[in-house]
Amino acid sequence: MAGEIWWADVIRASRALGVTSDSDFARVARLLGFDPRGASERPTTRPPWGVPPDGPATTDMPEPGARPEPAPPPAARPAAATAGVPLVPISTEPILADLPTGPVLARPSPRPSAPRPHLSLLAPRSTTAILQYLLSRLVADGPVDVAAVIEQIAAGRPLPTLPRRPQRTLRFGAEILVDLGEHMRPFRRDQADVVAAARAVVGVGSSSVRYFADAPLRGIGPGRRAGWTPGYSPPAAGTAVLLLTDLGIGGDRLSLERASVPEWLRFLRLVGRAGCRPVALVPYPPERWPSRLRALCPMLTWDRDVTVGTARTAVP
Repeated sequence: MAGEIWWADVIRASRALGVTSDSDFARVARLLGFDPRGASERPTTRPPWGVPPDGPATTDMPEPGARPEPAPPPAARPAAATAGVPLVPISTEPILADLPTGPVLARPSPRPSAPRPHLSLLAPRSTTAILQYLLSRLVADGPVDVAAVIEQIAAGRPLPTLPRRPQRTLRFGAEILVDLGEHMRPFRRDQADVVAAARAVVGVGSSSVRYFADAPLRGIGPGRRAGWTPGYSPPAAGTAVLLLTDLGIGGDRLSLERASVPEWLRFLRLVGRAGCRPVALVPYPPERWPSRLRALCPMLTWDRDVTVGTARTAVP
């Protein structure tokens, strides 16, 4: 070590200056106060006692009374290792105190985000046609069936009435029953869409809307639940009864409010005895439909993939 400079400083300075040869390395060492050549020439052992470092001891003694020679001045100490040598920084590191500070997360926008558009379960392009098919009834009041008339005349049978071709009609009206049970909460807007579309197809004067929760026989009414009455009175014969419900499929299986299959069987039998035709839009696939209810009520999957052709196959 020389002064405040260490060999590590010499090596660090050589790396910073890009030294690649021994001569340049020795030059850097000398500038920092190190002399590799002088260091190797220094004696490694102390001379014997009384022998000066520069040679053997002399036998010449000073004469008595002679004035002693003054001692030589001390050797000049080397200047500070850093005197006159420019210091080159090895690396530069950022000061943490100067780093910009700010919020970690961006502040939320004060403007409320726009609600996402609602996509109805039934495709808008086919909703009207599907509901028109489901709510219509096939009756023999179409054009005259000429082939049937000729056949009866050729057989010599009388014609008390003219046979006509069957066609579907909406003149019997429709009743829409909307399930407001907790398990149908995710489909509230879809129910409202179907109600509006069905009344537009059949006509407000030929349709009615009633609401219930879980099962119609527990209580039903045209408005709020406070005005519902227990039991169910079917509409006039021939009226189509459209059910917007899951038939007790969804929701918690352990819920005490969940409708049971026997409850729906009693309701569907009551509708059938009144001469009405029930049909259900169910927001679950057919494999989850109760098999005992299919025989009493045609069902259609409530989904965007449903088309008029699908409705004709599911509801004959």
